[in-house]
Amino acid sequence: MPDAIRSVTVAMTVQCEHCSAPVPINGPVQQAHCRNCQRDFPIARLHEELALASEGMQLLGSPYKVRWSSSPEPECRKCEQVVPISPLAPRDRSGAPPIVCPACSTNLPSYPAPDWLRAKLPAIVHVFGGDPENTATGLALAPEPASIGPVAMACPQCSGGLSITAADDRLVVCHYCNASVYLPDALWRRLHPAKTMLAWTVSYIGEQLVTAETLAEAEAERARKSQPPVAQPAPKPWLLIVLLVLGTIATVGLTLLML
Repeated sequence: MPDAIRSVTVAMTVQCEHCSAPVPINGPVQQAHCRNCQRDFPIARLHEELALASEGMQLLGSPYKVRWSSSPEPECRKCEQVVPISPLAPRDRSGAPPIVCPACSTNLPSYPAPDWLRAKLPAIVHVFGGDPENTATGLALAPEPASIGPVAMACPQCSGGLSITAADDRLVVCHYCNASVYLPDALWRRLHPAKTMLAWTVSYIGEQLVTAETLAEAEAERARKSQPPVAQPAPKPWLLIVLLVLGTIATVGLTLLML
């Protein structure tokens, strides 16, 4: 009888390796973008965190903070309502069924797990929910395009009008007086709103998610135990005689020394 298909739902953040700010991980990605310091950094241990979550565990002191559930219930990115999935997607990597939020009719992402993640978690099948920009390649968790138009502000040096957009750096140059202007926190946060952590679901086959490294170690251990024991060579008769003679000589020598 084939193994059952199961799921784990996670809501996850990771500490930015540059500024230590929490960064939401809303899907299977290999790289994250921190909106606090506007820098990118790699996501190297996502597969291990998913495997631990499938067992209801988390490493103490990990830079990842994970909330998990065994129920297939991703969150809608628009209204943040839980969207139950029933039934789960097929066991193969064919197209996952479309998911629509019953509260606001928003379509949730649904796609086969990317190849790079399946190489690390062979039992994983599909991904449901999370950010829509997380394609099956999972190359980057890029910031969403800002829907806010240009914001006008006055240069503190010459009072010239500046037009600020989300594409600008935190430090801009006034084109009237060439002064460097540091954008205030309120304006910066308006142009770069905090990213919301969303729950997303992965389906997999078997009792739990197991990493490829763990599977390889288990297979090597099984192969080692299945090998017949190595036969020890039988001692040679002449060697036993030599050892007996040497032992006798040593005993006689010690006896003479004690006299």
